[in-house]
Amino acid sequence: MDLGQIGNLIEALLWMSIGAAFFVSLRRPSWRRMKLAAGITFGVFGVTDVVEAWAGSMTDWLIAWKAVCVGVLFVLLMLYTRSSRSKKR
Repeated sequence: MDLGQIGNLIEALLWMSIGAAFFVSLRRPSWRRMKLAAGITFGVFGVTDVVEAWAGSMTDWLIAWKAVCVGVLFVLLMLYTRSSRSKKR
């Protein structure tokens, strides 16, 4: 295993840990669906790094897969921001 593969696996562990943190926070009822979606998305994003370590390089479909995950996380962030602002009013 080279340094790039080890780095990808460490990065995968980071993203999956963030996803797990969202699942742990599901015990609180607020934002439950959004936390579930974020947890799944971070977990899937972590899987892309495992696939990248296994494949040894970035391919077009892997870049697209990562882009979809980032897009979903961006939409979740926008929805959360909009909802939290309207709750403060």
